[in-house]
Amino acid sequence: NMPRSRRGFTIIEVTIAAAVAALIMGTLAGVFYYISAVTPQQGDQLAATNDLRLALDWIQRDGVQANSFTLNGESCPDPETCEDPYYYGYFSSFINISGNATRTVRYRYECGEERLVREEWTTEDPVSTNTTIAFHIARCGDVTFECGDDVTLCDGWYPLTVNMTATLNPDTDAEISEADSRHIEMRTARY
Repeated sequence: NMPRSRRGFTIIEVTIAAAVAALIMGTLAGVFYYISAVTPQQGDQLAATNDLRLALDWIQRDGVQANSFTLNGESCPDPETCEDPYYYGYFSSFINISGNATRTVRYRYECGEERLVREEWTTEDPVSTNTTIAFHIARCGDVTFECGDDVTLCDGWYPLTVNMTATLNPDTDAEISEADSRHIEMRTARY
């Protein structure tokens, strides 16, 4: 007989070792899959949610300081032919007591760039500032400004409702969309 230290492994020992190795490899494969596949999806979900929150916060802040919002009477262009910016409408507010100076904030959709831009200027300083407030607006119709039936001027009588959808990876299997809305009562609604 050979001493125990020189003998090989039995078939049972090899089978058990292989089963343990398979279990460990399966667990590691699951962890790597989770890290590579699930985490980017959760990151996209968070990016869409943050995009919505930031944009709607900007719009709400502008709205509560404004006297009115004038809607663009034209509908969004067809996504296939959209080339020029589409203007949703604008807030107006008086910035002095006499009412002869106004502040205007306008929102536009940038075709091809899939973003929502906020423009601001005053009658005292006509140079506008442009700020991108949402980077993941896949289509022009993913943002709507509404105020009552067939009304183009929102004010204290007709509050403004903003509906928005942010989409990452549009028209793919990895598409992630988040939607939210805000109801905004402008300054004149409080008098």
